[in-house]
Amino acid sequence: MKATPIVLLVLVGSLGDARADAGAQFDTLKALAGAWTGVAVGHGPSGKMPTRATYRVVSGGSAVMLTTDPGTKHEMVTLFHRDDDGLMATHYCAAQNQPRFRAQPSQDGKRLVFEFLDGTNLGAHPARMERLVIRVSDRNHHTQEWTYKDGDQETTMRFELARRKG
Repeated sequence: MKATPIVLLVLVGSLGDARADAGAQFDTLKALAGAWTGVAVGHGPSGKMPTRATYRVVSGGSAVMLTTDPGTKHEMVTLFHRDDDGLMATHYCAAQNQPRFRAQPSQDGKRLVFEFLDGTNLGAHPARMERLVIRVSDRNHHTQEWTYKDGDQETTMRFELARRKG
C-alpha cells in the first residue's frame, strides 16, 4: 500500500506533462493565425499547384480553424481544439467525409503529428485523410503533409506555405 502514493504521483505527473504538451501544440497552431500562400507538392500533372490557407483563432480562443484553398471547389476546413489532456482535429474534406485526428506527443512543439482516430460519413465515402503532420520552421514558414488513404493505397501531399505579407 505504501507504493500507491508513488504510482499516483507518477500518473498525475504524466497527465500534467500531456496537458502541457497539448497546450504547447495548441499555442503553436494559434501562432499560425493569418493568411498563407505557397505550393502544394504532389498534386496535378506538374506535381505542383499554387495553394492558399488561412488560420483563424475562433470560438473565444477554444478552436483554430484552418481553411485550405478558400473559395475554390476543393476548399476544406479543419478545426483544431483541446480535448482535456489532448489535442484533436476534425477535417471537413472535399471527399465528403469528416475524419477526426488526435495529436501525438511532440518532441519540440514545432512538429505536430495528427493520427486518424475515427470519422463520420466513412460508409458512403471510405477513402479519407489518414494523417496530418505540420512542421513549423519559423513564424513565417510551415509545411503541412496530408496523407490520404484509399483502400491499401496511401499518398501524401505536401503544402509548403509562407505567411502572406500585408
